Amino acid sequence: MAAATEQELRANRWVDVDVRSQRASAYQGDKVVKEFVVSTGTAYFPTVIGQFHIYRKYQYSDMYGPGYYLPSVPFVMYFYEGYALHGVYWHHKFGTPWSRGCVNFTVEDAQWLFDFTSMGTLVNVH
Repeated sequence: MAAATEQELRANRWVDVDVRSQRASAYQGDKVVKEFVVSTGTAYFPTVIGQFHIYRKYQYSDMYGPGYYLPSVPFVMYFYEGYALHGVYWHHKFGTPWSRGCVNFTVEDAQWLFDFTSMGTLVNVH
C-alpha cells in the first residue's frame, strides 16, 4: 500500500471548537493531534455555531470594528464572514469567553494551527 501524500493527509484534517469548554482540538481523521485552551465570543458577541471551512488565511492581518483596531493580528484563518481562528497578543484570558466572536489562541498555538490547516479545512464549532 502506498504512503499517503501530503494532499491526502491535509484533506483529513479538521478543527473542533467547543465554546462551552473553551477548548479546541486539531484532528487528523478521527485522531486528536493537538488540543488547545481558547477564548471564544462573549454573550454580547457570540461565536457562530455550525460547520464551516477556512476560506482565507493571513500570516498577519489588521482587524477593526466599532470601538477597536488591532494591527498585525497573527495567524488569521477566516472560516465564516469576519469570524476567524487567530492568535492574540492583547489578552491572556484563555479558557474564558473574551473575544468579539473569533476563536482566540495563543500566538504559538495559532502558528501551529496555521501550519496544520489549509484552505477548505473544516471548522466544527459547537
